[in-house]
Amino acid sequence: MDANDDPTGIAGQIFDNRDFGYYKMNIDRPDRCCTQFSADRLAPLRFAKALRDAESVPLSDSIHCYYTAEVKPHVDEAWINLDSVKIGYEISFNKYFYRHKPLRSLADVTADILGLEQ
Repeated sequence: MDANDDPTGIAGQIFDNRDFGYYKMNIDRPDRCCTQFSADRLAPLRFAKALRDAESVPLSDSIHCYYTAEVKPHVDEAWINLDSVKIGYEISFNKYFYRHKPLRSLADVTADILGLEQ
């Protein structure tokens, strides 16, 4: 039964746990002042905390596919800090349970305002 078919406007919905879950991960970028790349030696990579970014990836997506599609094209030298990956859950009530109510017409609002002014 759909909420639109139910006269009370209440209908049951069943969700999978993955619908509410996400991976929280840090994307690190190197500190350009301290990182030196050469053919002979690769300096230890140091990341700049000011350049760190946090991403929330839905559980239904792969972390690496998300990184390749969403992060790598914009910041080529970034990498995923896999030690920082955590799983979290959040229920967005507006996203799943909000039902839009159409706005009143302009004529109705105007009539109400004019009625209050008299």
